[in-house]
Amino acid sequence: MITIKLIGMQRVQRNLKTYATSIPAAGRAGLWNFTQHLAKQLRNAAPMGASGNMKSPKHTRAEKVSKDNYVIKMPFYTKYVEKGTGPAVGRPSYFIPKRKKILKYVGSGNFYAFKNYIYKHGTKPHPFTERIIQANIKHKLRRDVEKKIFLTIRTGKK
Repeated sequence: MITIKLIGMQRVQRNLKTYATSIPAAGRAGLWNFTQHLAKQLRNAAPMGASGNMKSPKHTRAEKVSKDNYVIKMPFYTKYVEKGTGPAVGRPSYFIPKRKKILKYVGSGNFYAFKNYIYKHGTKPHPFTERIIQANIKHKLRRDVEKKIFLTIRTGKK
């Protein structure tokens, strides 16, 4: 008959109890790191002519909504940049930006010319979010979350 003596089982049991809370916390930390990284990638990928706000950490940013939910906030007009507007994409003439915001972008002298051009011709789509999100989910999300979890297991700390 073979006898196996297990030494240190109390420590293993204590670690397993700790893991019940520390591993989910580590997963959340990894997901938060990923969300912040993704917001930065979206800022960097925003088309140059779109707006300074899309490239600003103040306007394109990660936020915690609740303990387990994170979102990336972007300016409302991101959808117009992504999908285009008006005749350029087969829709009726449409113009939404306010004078103050356009003046920031085009300068003081060209407001009406710029507005009329967009109204008549629309804007072409500049899709970038889907490409950035898919590329990062595929390569970075799993790595970030696993890294935090493995570090927690190795060190025993959250």
